[in-house]
Amino acid sequence: MLAELDRTFGEMEAKRAELTARLAAMDDAARRTPVAKGFLSPLGIAEHLLVMEEMHAGYVAKADEAARAGRPPKRPRFGSPFVPLIVFLMTRSVPVPTPPEMLPKGASAEEIGRRWDAARASLRERLERVTAADAQEPIALHPAAGPLGAATLLRLLDVHLDYHLRQVPAAAAPAAASARAKAA
Repeated sequence: MLAELDRTFGEMEAKRAELTARLAAMDDAARRTPVAKGFLSPLGIAEHLLVMEEMHAGYVAKADEAARAGRPPKRPRFGSPFVPLIVFLMTRSVPVPTPPEMLPKGASAEEIGRRWDAARASLRERLERVTAADAQEPIALHPAAGPLGAATLLRLLDVHLDYHLRQVPAAAAPAAASARAKAA
């Protein structure tokens, strides 16, 4: 895998491990309690992140299929500003609405872990096929952003992971304090 992609992918794996550790440190009630009014629970955040990565795996498969068929990538709905805008909003923790298809369905932590392992293995396999010569070529066909190169795809996924990882400790602390108070 190209060094830049490997570095970002490694950082994403470390963040996923951090989220997993945070979830493991919580009791079931804390994992299932929304981080704030109108927000997901820590377990819901993990499932949402997984669903997002599974959706992007589908976008990668569509790009591979289009390339094999010799079809050029479709023009994006929103064009090139989409990724910079999402990155801008998420790095500033601006709430971004979650489309209904990306909302959690109530998967267990174990199921989330298994499915996320599979999604990451698929992403890694595709990233390992990116060469320096084709690094700017699209590897994903995003429905709003259009064709995404490998580095842009990873940037989008990484910023999304950061955005939600910042939400977990803010919610976990009150839940943990509440649990300690009940135990006392």
